[in-house]
Amino acid sequence: ALFEQAVADFTKAGAVVVDPALTGLNLLKALGSAAASRYEVAAAINKYLAGLPPTAPVRSVDEMIAKAGDVQIKPGIIAANQAGPLDRNPQFAAALKQQDIIRNAVIELMDKYQLDAVILPFRTAIDDDVGLPADRFPADVTNSLSSFTGLPTIIVPGGFFPSDGMPFGLQFLGRPFTEPTLIKLASGYEASTHHRTPPTLTPPLAGEKFAY
Repeated sequence: ALFEQAVADFTKAGAVVVDPALTGLNLLKALGSAAASRYEVAAAINKYLAGLPPTAPVRSVDEMIAKAGDVQIKPGIIAANQAGPLDRNPQFAAALKQQDIIRNAVIELMDKYQLDAVILPFRTAIDDDVGLPADRFPADVTNSLSSFTGLPTIIVPGGFFPSDGMPFGLQFLGRPFTEPTLIKLASGYEASTHHRTPPTLTPPLAGEKFAY
């Protein structure tokens, strides 16, 4: 209901809305095989550790695991470290290819309908528990198109879930290098809807003032 209200807000503000605008792909399912970070994490940590001074306690993931002792290393880091060189990893190459397919599909959609941006909810569900572990939260409730495609995005307040008052985020996704357009659209949306409510438990600092 919150997203439907957002679409109505756009129309009321004078925007030309194309709804629905579909790529023909099941994007949530496609994103499941587009995650490359699970393979990159060890290489990224190795690059960081290698740049530390010689006096650093560890200089590689191998050394980190060997010296961990009772400290638990995330299983994902260990698995990525055992996967071998990225340029010889077929699963990593397939994930990058899947990202290309999704990115091209979204850009072609914007070109087809001459869209300035794609709007979509950032999350389609709320957390039942504070601090809920990532492996217990359904992956398909988060729209992570930006993370998997590298396309720019901006998230703005879109209201509040009526069940518990938690905020609902609305996401603007654009073509490469269209950040100025996204900022204009997001600013206009915020100015016309006034969904943001300052948190009562976090008062402004002395002398702090924002105009919306």
